Amino acid sequence: MVSMKKPNSARSIVFMDGLHLILGITIVIMSIVCFMNPEEYEILFTMIFLLASVLNLSNGVYKIKNADNKRSLKLSGALEFLFGMVLFILAIISAVYFFGR
Repeated sequence: MVSMKKPNSARSIVFMDGLHLILGITIVIMSIVCFMNPEEYEILFTMIFLLASVLNLSNGVYKIKNADNKRSLKLSGALEFLFGMVLFILAIISAVYFFGR
């Protein structure tokens, strides 16, 4: 049930579901293509890390923002945000490696 005290909560839930769906399908397709021929599509590793970081960062921010003083949700959001930052750093390292050759 959607809470009535936050008028944009239904819209944000739909947005997050759409983001999960689009990014999840994109990541899976890129992963399959990348692992079928890694030499030709090695740049997709960078894109996979980048999209996964966007997904985790947005999840972390969403959980922290909507925690409503629940410590476990805030901790979960913070850990997801931290994991998103790690993936973003991996995306940068991957991009530097592939474009620096």
